[in-house]
Amino acid sequence: MKNCDECWDIETALLRGSDALIVIKTGAGGTVNGYMDKYKKLAEYIHHRTGYAVLTVDNPVGADKEENFEVTMTAAEFANDVTEAAGGGEVPVYYIGFSLGASLGAMYGWQYPYIRKMLLINPPLMINWHRQRNGLEQFDGEQAVVAIGSSDPSYQFAGLVDCIDNPCVEKTILYDTGHNLSVDMNAIIFGMLFSKQGDMP
Repeated sequence: MKNCDECWDIETALLRGSDALIVIKTGAGGTVNGYMDKYKKLAEYIHHRTGYAVLTVDNPVGADKEENFEVTMTAAEFANDVTEAAGGGEVPVYYIGFSLGASLGAMYGWQYPYIRKMLLINPPLMINWHRQRNGLEQFDGEQAVVAIGSSDPSYQFAGLVDCIDNPCVEKTILYDTGHNLSVDMNAIIFGMLFSKQGDMP
């Protein structure tokens, strides 16, 4: 752990719900609301459609990557404690990461076995690719979708995802889409997260 002189703050926003917990991790420097409230509106959209709990976690600039993800998952565990599961069982956790938030999920999500699914949107594949690949190859959840915009800088490296040796990892291309997704994409994001048959709430 860093000493207090090197500490950074993390901000969270929780919509209380039941049956599942959705964790939204923003891009680098992103706030819990996001530009033009895009993260807030995505959280509200998912919550309205499902009744699930939704936790949004910001992404402080300069934070150590692994510790950043560890703190995010600690916040998720607290949120999980106040989320009731159907039939009193375990609360499944679905992770949505944007840009750096997607890279963090790729690198470290496998260390948290309660993460059932990951949707990783526009991770910078040209940065720390070996760590992202190693993490995704160890992910043992149901599904990890790597979604890349056709106008995103990572699009030219999208073929790397096909080299990942893990059948639960899938690649999706978002055509006519750049790095920063708009609020109009909420329904598409929702559909990708619940893309498996029988998953749709």
